[in-house]
Amino acid sequence: VISDTERDVGPAALARALLAASGELDDTWADRVAWELGGHDKLAALHSEPWGPEPVDWDLVPEDLHNRVREISELVDHVCGEVLDHEYATMAHRTLTRISQRSPEALHRRSSSAGWAAGILIALGKDSYAFSTGSGGLTQKMVLEAAGVKSLNNKDLTVRRAAGMDDNRRDQMLLHSSYRKRLAEMAKWED
Repeated sequence: VISDTERDVGPAALARALLAASGELDDTWADRVAWELGGHDKLAALHSEPWGPEPVDWDLVPEDLHNRVREISELVDHVCGEVLDHEYATMAHRTLTRISQRSPEALHRRSSSAGWAAGILIALGKDSYAFSTGSGGLTQKMVLEAAGVKSLNNKDLTVRRAAGMDDNRRDQMLLHSSYRKRLAEMAKWED
């Protein structure tokens, strides 16, 4: 069985195929991984060491959003303690800080903090291929339940837009070590 991380699928695959056809990409596995990360310099900097615990950087969060960000961050920490790990909390804190800087108006809207926490964690989980489609693994439903949310209502897409997360390219700072390790392995594959 070939998983989606081993098979070229979706819009990213089409973009890589077009670049390969134009001669801008050799289309080796290393090129594919470099493209996903945003360039060969990003691939060269790729490492798979787990992120250590990292709180929200309050100096970067606008003062008027401190209470909102604190509430969301506490929910993130709770969900990570229930079903994820400290790496997801670190990545979520980074994402939350980024949203507060790039799209503060999004956090000012009337929406539940639990929805934001779940949306951030699910967006990050999707980017790191954390969710299982089979039995026994982590599911999005587990994240929603731990956050006390019944439905995602596309909050993960709102998070992606607000944080400036590209649909095809990944920011290493927002990827779990397990997926970064997988990317490093894929970059070494021979075609």
